Formats: sequence, C-alpha cells, structure tokens
Amino acid sequence: MKKTLYGMILVGLLGVTSCSNFTDIQPKGVNTLSTTDQLELLFNNEITLDIRDLQSIGGDIVSGTNNIPADMTMENKERNTLLFGYYDDSKSLERLKSLTSSDSYYSSCYSWVGRICNPVLNQVGTAKGDDSKKAALVAEAKALRAFAHFMIAVKFAKAYTPATASQEQGIIYMTETKDIQVPQKPSTLQESYDLMLADVNAAINSGAMLKKQTAKTRFTLGAAYALKAHILMAMQQYTEAANAAKASLGENSSLLDYYSNTHKENGWGAFIHYPGDWSYDVCTPNCLKDVETLFAIPDYLIGMWGEPAIEKYVEPGYGRFTLTPRTKVQYLGFEAMIPGYDQSQNMIGIRGWDSPYNMPGVNMEYRNIAGLTVPQMYILLAECSVRDNKVDDAMGYLDKLRQNRLPADTYQPLKGTVSSMTDAIEKVKQASFSENLWTCWNFIQRKRWNVEQAWQTTLSHDYSSIGFGIRTLRPESALWVFPFPISVVGANPYIN
Repeated sequence: MKKTLYGMILVGLLGVTSCSNFTDIQPKGVNTLSTTDQLELLFNNEITLDIRDLQSIGGDIVSGTNNIPADMTMENKERNTLLFGYYDDSKSLERLKSLTSSDSYYSSCYSWVGRICNPVLNQVGTAKGDDSKKAALVAEAKALRAFAHFMIAVKFAKAYTPATASQEQGIIYMTETKDIQVPQKPSTLQESYDLMLADVNAAINSGAMLKKQTAKTRFTLGAAYALKAHILMAMQQYTEAANAAKASLGENSSLLDYYSNTHKENGWGAFIHYPGDWSYDVCTPNCLKDVETLFAIPDYLIGMWGEPAIEKYVEPGYGRFTLTPRTKVQYLGFEAMIPGYDQSQNMIGIRGWDSPYNMPGVNMEYRNIAGLTVPQMYILLAECSVRDNKVDDAMGYLDKLRQNRLPADTYQPLKGTVSSMTDAIEKVKQASFSENLWTCWNFIQRKRWNVEQAWQTTLSHDYSSIGFGIRTLRPESALWVFPFPISVVGANPYIN
C-alpha cells in the first residue's frame, strides 16, 4: 500500500507503511505471522505519545521555544507560542491550523490501530494456536483500539454533551473491516463513543482478558474497566462509570505511599559544582514496575518546568511530584550562578525545578504520562459520589488516596469536614489536578468539566513581568479542540 493512501484515509496516520506492509514481508504477499504467538508479538510495538499540546492547554506547562518575550512579540507567532500564550482570537486560530502540518499524537494513536489492533483482529481467525489464546488476543486488541480512539477524540473532537453529541463531528473509527484505500467519513461524536464502548465491552465480556499483567504496557481486565469508566465519564453516564471504576478496583486497588517510599537524590546543582547540599527527598516510582499502574504509556519527564499558577491547584504537601520549597531554592541558586541570567530565556514564570527528575544518570525512571492508573479510579468515584449528592462518600474516596500522598503528620481527613457541594467539587478538582500533574489527564478532565458551569476552571498564565499581562484560557475557548493536521484535511474530503 502506498504512503499517500494513508493520508487519504487515516489522515496521514502512519506516514510510512500500512498495517499489511508492516507484516507482509515475504514475496507474493505471504504473511509470516501465522501463529498466535507471532501475532502476540505485535503488542510489543512501542506505545508512545507526544502530549506537549495537552500539557500547554491543560494548564501544567509553560514551554518556550527560545526567548518567550521575543516569541510573544512576533506578529506571526509560532505554534507553541499560540498555545502557551492562550491566543484564541480568530486570526490566531487560523494561524494555528496553518502551522499544524502534521501531528505525531494523531499518527501515534492510529498507528496502534493500524499496526497492532486491526492486524490481530484480521488474522487471528486463520492463525494456528490455542483458542483461549486467540480470544485473549482479540479482547486485548479491542481494548487497545478503544483506548486509541478515545485518546484521539479527547484532543480533536468537542467535549461530549448528550444533547448535541449526535450532531457533532466525531472521529474516524477505524475497524478491521474498513478499506484503508478509501477515504473514511468521521462518525458523529455519539457514534464514536458508542463504538469505543462496544469495543471495550466486548473485551470485558469475552471473559478472555488477562487478569494479571505480563507487562505494564499490556491491557488487562482491570485496565479495560478503567478505560470504560473514563469513556462513560466523558459521556456523562456517571452511575455506569462508577460501576466500572469499582470493577477496576476489584481487580487492583493498590496505592503506593509516597512519603514512606522517598529516597535521597542529588539535585542538578551537585553536577555543576555548586557549593552546598543539593540532595533532597524525592519519590520517583517507575511506572513500568509501579503497583498503581494499570496500563502505561511511559516517558521521561526531563526539564519540565511548572508555571507558578499551578500551585494554587495542588494540595499543599501533595507528594506526587515533590512540589517543595527546596526546589525553588535550587532555581534561585542557578540564577545566582550565572551573571545576567534571564529567567525569560526558554521558560517564564518559573519558581523552581519542579521536574521529578534531575540530570542524566541519576535514577531516571519512567513516568506514566498518558496511561490508566488506580488513583484515577478513586478520583472518578469521588466525582460520581459528589454528583449523586453523597459528599461523605466522595471525601472518603479522596481520603484513601490522600493518605498515600500527604505526610502522615499533616494529613487530615476530608470526610466529615466538607459538606457543601461547591467545596466538594473543588476538593475533587484539587485531587485530580494534584494526582495528574504533567500527564495528559488534566487536559482531559478539565475539557470534560468545561461543559458544566459548576465544574469549569478559567486558566491563566501571568506574563506581567515581561509586559504581557495575564493571559487567560476560558472554558469555552476553541483551543480546547485541536485542529486536524493539514496532512489529514488535504487528503480526506470528509475531514474539516
């Protein structure tokens, strides 16, 4: 299959070869993946995702390209500047589209479908092997396919509103029966989510999904239930979502106590011979081994700087990313070491080295940047309980998580102390933001909440120190829906 056909159909999705070319390596089109063991190897494909767009709009990161004041002064601003500057006027939105020639996030998600899920589903019927193994492969392929399309929808489609979902454009849902050589029409938003549910329900109801993880990058029954919970939350089906979250916790409810699992680690100052003690307590669990991980999309988080405004959303002392005064001392020390150092260079508004990692060679461990976790289920259950006017139950779910995230000597339970719906909503939002910091999930959750006034948040970046005032991102901003890449729009007449 030719490369151009991919652009026509999946919007330039794979960019190199089709799923049949990926496996078709013998002359005359003879496929060598003829056994279940060989098909299972497809799940060893790398699962990666570039989430920088979602970090920018989700409110976690200010990531400049070179010099932020210069970037923001330019009349024709670069794509990254439009995002971290929250530029959503019509002219800026059109420029954002024109600068989105391709999108690796989009290509990655569809590549999981085209290189893993659909080849398995198409070939498992004729493969040699045990029937139970075939059923397990089919179930995993459908769960991963549902996840891939969910991740596409949360970035490129509007947030789901039941009253309008049947009229809104969704995404192309690429099943194994669709012809890759024919441009495909997007489903409606409702159809897109219904297809996700159908896939994940088929996986769950098959009874064939693995219950024990062979690797954190493989789907299990607990992960499938977690995905179902997220899909149903997006569809505002909260009772059903709570049932799925409880089922996921029934498979794995493990939580890691962050403060009991800290270790001393050298800060970057130790590597540039800055005088003084640069070691501090940190907890950096490797998501590929972490008991809380249900499904991992792993990556390093190196050099990520937290914008000061995020601190008002994080519960004080929340231990996930060690947001401590010590990190700010490190930044000030770095500024003092270099005469004339301009903190507007590369990043602006920085108060500290808020990355969970330091210099190369120092305990660099993978973080789960976009996968599914046990803590997410506790937070979703808390939200569902608030929506059901069961505030004590909601705070109880948050307390189970907070007990493992806050210092024992400062932890105070929320259950019995929070009574109003307004306060309960804020506590759920705070726990969600604190737990999901620097992943894609703050974007996903905030975008979902934006359709309801009681749950909305107006985000802001303060650029006053460099003369650009406070830039705000409104809940209704068009920036929450990213444009399809030009490679997609130009090749598929059904995409706009």
